[in-house]
Amino acid sequence: MATAQKTKAADKQNLSKKLVGTLKKYYKGAPRKTDLSVLETILYGVCLENTSYEDADAAFKRLKKSFCDFNEMRVSSISELTDLFDGLPHAEKRALQVRGVLQYIFEKSFDFDFESLRRKTLEQGARQLGRVKDLSSFVRLFTLQNILGGHIIPLDSMSKNISVWFGFLEHELSLEEASEGIKSIVKKAEVPLYCYFLRCLATDARFVKQFSEDHFKKEKKEIDLDIVLDRLTKLLSKSTTTRKKTTTPKTKKNVTKKVITKKPAAKKSSPARKKTHGKKTVKKKTVKKTVKKKVTSQKPKRKKPSTKKKTVKKPIIKKKKSAPKKKSSR
Repeated sequence: MATAQKTKAADKQNLSKKLVGTLKKYYKGAPRKTDLSVLETILYGVCLENTSYEDADAAFKRLKKSFCDFNEMRVSSISELTDLFDGLPHAEKRALQVRGVLQYIFEKSFDFDFESLRRKTLEQGARQLGRVKDLSSFVRLFTLQNILGGHIIPLDSMSKNISVWFGFLEHELSLEEASEGIKSIVKKAEVPLYCYFLRCLATDARFVKQFSEDHFKKEKKEIDLDIVLDRLTKLLSKSTTTRKKTTTPKTKKNVTKKVITKKPAAKKSSPARKKTHGKKTVKKKTVKKTVKKKVTSQKPKRKKPSTKKKTVKKPIIKKKKSAPKKKSSR
């Protein structure tokens, strides 16, 4: 029995790598590396539970912008905090977790510095986070995995359902039991990739019904591991084919419109050529006119020098010489 269990665990490890590889081709992006403090990491985990990364980022920004500091956030009412999580599932539960964390840290040190968690072991950190009121198991494991970096796989209900669909877990397990049981399947170095792409698939709007709680309650069959990879590729290929089908009728309509517009354009081109012939004749007429103008313009130019000659001759014609008159008087 022990050898059989080892072979099953090894097969599941190889299968998990292949599943992550197919999801990596379909979904873009990579696991995020944040420089958040311990308290900010806890608050971001509250925002991330059972949501996508985009919705968690938006909720986390609203939390930080709505209050001046953590003390004002601690003193605020539950209704004010729930409004910040509007649109996310279990908004009131998130508000209770935020208030419980802030109240615990403030009562402990009268400050909101919780960086002492980095210097503790996994067991010590798990004990300390377990004392926080209303804090879920996902937020505790998410904080430990990001702060202390142990072999921890934080699973919420959505990511747990994906693991059940893969055949790695049973649906009857709790979240803590599921997170502990999947350690033998996903190695420590592969945890960030597994959690990232698992969330991308779980929060995809096209597959939400496929991985809902009601769907797993109806299907209580054992899953064959040899079919899981083919089942995932078929599921992803269906979404791509639906995209192509929706885009093909639009392209056909555009092609018919283009053909209709080309026909009147060809008819208009023929009269346009005739007009060009008319333009050429007009150019010839203008050339003739310009030639006539040049001829007329040359005539006044000839007259001008003639006038100048006359003006020059006039002083020569006067001939006022007194020499001959003087000879006659003698």
